[in-house]
Amino acid sequence: MYNDFLKTLKQEDQDRIPLENTKEMQELKQQMIVWRGRVTPLSRNQRQYQSRRQPKLFWYSWNSTKKEVDHDVRKLHTDKLGTCCFVDLIGRPQKTINDVTIDMPLVPYQKLLWQTLKEHKHIWVKKSRGLGLSTFMLYYIAYKCITEWTAGDHVVIVTGTRIETAADLIQRLKLLFKRNFPKLYSQLQQQNDTVCILNGVMVEAYPAGHTDSIRGRDRVKMVLVDEADYF
Repeated sequence: MYNDFLKTLKQEDQDRIPLENTKEMQELKQQMIVWRGRVTPLSRNQRQYQSRRQPKLFWYSWNSTKKEVDHDVRKLHTDKLGTCCFVDLIGRPQKTINDVTIDMPLVPYQKLLWQTLKEHKHIWVKKSRGLGLSTFMLYYIAYKCITEWTAGDHVVIVTGTRIETAADLIQRLKLLFKRNFPKLYSQLQQQNDTVCILNGVMVEAYPAGHTDSIRGRDRVKMVLVDEADYF
């Protein structure tokens, strides 16, 4: 299905799609790798890692042995991209208060949601506005695309009743990479307004009234229905 989609694109668009082997994506994936276990020096310029490769944590202080204060200290003492976790690597969610833009930490309800997503297949969240849940889900999708899901997998997002609403959510997904990975962001911007192909995983957004084409999609890893009470 994924290859069929690529064949239907115009050649100039196909050449611009960032698949999993592009330089920009490889750079991001390389920075997502951490090594657990003991390190044994072999020479002045070499190291042997006696552990398996693992992706960075989604949020550093959610590890059972970490605390939020340790997270802040680690963030201050690492490079500008933040080596502690995925959220700090691509940039924390931001909020503007009194014309000042600040980085926001993840909050306890988001940790609960993270744990629930790992334990349950179907989740319904009834919430108030402005809690950052949609933004959190975009971070979650991006993390899974880079660390777990593979090329050819699909993610389906259904939101609102207008195509512009669906396109806006995909744009917000692409914008996650603008601050710290601008070249990757530029590649993502060249894709269709309602599609984001990240590490070979196709994330597609649909208006609520135009979901017929979802039928037949294979290898669907996740379906996110946003603002479901309004349609």
